Amino acid sequence: MDALTSKPAIETWPTERLRPYERNSRRHSPEQIEQIAASIREWGWTMPILAADNGMVLAGHGRLAAGKLLGFTQVPVIAARGWTEQQKRAYVIADNRLTDASDWDDEMLRLELADLVEGGFEIAVTGIPRTSYRGCP
Repeated sequence: MDALTSKPAIETWPTERLRPYERNSRRHSPEQIEQIAASIREWGWTMPILAADNGMVLAGHGRLAAGKLLGFTQVPVIAARGWTEQQKRAYVIADNRLTDASDWDDEMLRLELADLVEGGFEIAVTGIPRTSYRGCP
């Protein structure tokens, strides 16, 4: 599969068609699912779930759980068609791990959060409670 020429379409699938990957090594606490649900309430559904043709979720386990919590019966999905079983299993790990390898520019984050707080935005929806980040007014 040539990732540069592949143009996957976003489809809408019923939530009952989707099932978590049983060997997913990433876990979501109930508190994190609530945070994801708050994000969906604030901005809507901004990122589709990635799933195999058989409905196995490859990326978006937390979004699916949050969507169910919010009462969604259908969700946006990109189908990983033509992927080998090895590619699917490896992607489950890569999707979670690759973002862990980045870091934050703490000064820029502090400036952004301070501006949001000053403007009256409730930054807890970003996943960073106002009380836990130094430098916020």
